[in-house]
Amino acid sequence: MMDDYARLAAMEVAETPAQRAAWMLRQPRFFFCRHFAEVGQSLRLINNGDLMEALQAEIAAGEAEHMPNGDMANTVMLRLHFNRSKLREMVRLGGRV
Repeated sequence: MMDDYARLAAMEVAETPAQRAAWMLRQPRFFFCRHFAEVGQSLRLINNGDLMEALQAEIAAGEAEHMPNGDMANTVMLRLHFNRSKLREMVRLGGRV
């Protein structure tokens, strides 16, 4: 399994927003929860609001309370799926499928 520093280095190597969006789609949620500051700082430096919004949605999903049946609230899931859909669209428009 790839260590966290290698994951962060892979994000730094990505040159286009489409490559960064593809990178975000491949990372597990716990990674964003653990390294929110580092990932957030990198995304703020490139000034891409869509990627920052997707990061915040992942963090909100990681911190959300679960309902008695084990699911997350629909509002949390809707935001998460909407932002992941935007990331997939960025990847598609960037030429990466």
